[in-house]
Amino acid sequence: MEERRLDVGLNLRLVIAYDGSRYLGWQKTVEGPSIQYEIEKALSQILQQTVEVEATSRTDRGVHALGQVVRALLPHPPKIPLVRLCHSLHALLPEDIAVVSLDEVPLSFHPTLDAIEKEYCYFICTGRFQLPHHRQYSWHVPNQLRRDLMVWAAKEFLGTRDFSAFTNHKQNECYTSHECTLSRFLVEEMSDNRFCFRLRGNRFLYKMVRNLVGVVVAVGKEEKELSWIPSLFCSGDRKQAGVTAPAHGLFLQQIWF
Repeated sequence: MEERRLDVGLNLRLVIAYDGSRYLGWQKTVEGPSIQYEIEKALSQILQQTVEVEATSRTDRGVHALGQVVRALLPHPPKIPLVRLCHSLHALLPEDIAVVSLDEVPLSFHPTLDAIEKEYCYFICTGRFQLPHHRQYSWHVPNQLRRDLMVWAAKEFLGTRDFSAFTNHKQNECYTSHECTLSRFLVEEMSDNRFCFRLRGNRFLYKMVRNLVGVVVAVGKEEKELSWIPSLFCSGDRKQAGVTAPAHGLFLQQIWF
């Protein structure tokens, strides 16, 4: 377990919303723009000190967030009020990143170690065409999807299970356990021929949400039977679990501590 640093002057918690369309994900990379880089750059410029930030969820390329939680450990307390700091961040950050809230928290607060549950939402459009303002924020699946089958399929994933068959392994990431607990997996029908899949759990593996959505959609299209899902759990084989839903339909919605 990571040690908690206590040799700092102030611990800030930021709730961040962002449109991930033009970013390579949360984490800094030399390959292109990231959310982490933009936030660290703005904070360092305003506070005139080097600032590093950590997030609860390292969202992937193209994934969006409404409730990403970030901490910034500052060696020296800021010389400006936090309200003014928040205004200054909005002035410096790109328009596709916003600070929803900013407050001081105990030095012991850690965005990953203290997180209890996360909720993700995934959006799908099933119409013959997709409205332009939804194009970058939902997966276009121009098929008749049976909501009743998708509801039943989603229930198959509830509880504490080994989700080995539903994660794409990153080359540089190794999980000690593939066990996760899903407390919610809802299939909500919306207007404009759209669906929202709402998933809440204690942890999510790499691309797990998008893989689960891909499985449920396959069942909704009647390409697969409900009995397919238990067989996937038994196999533990990602290659048998179908397509990964594209990143642009996924939103990190909320995090609980």
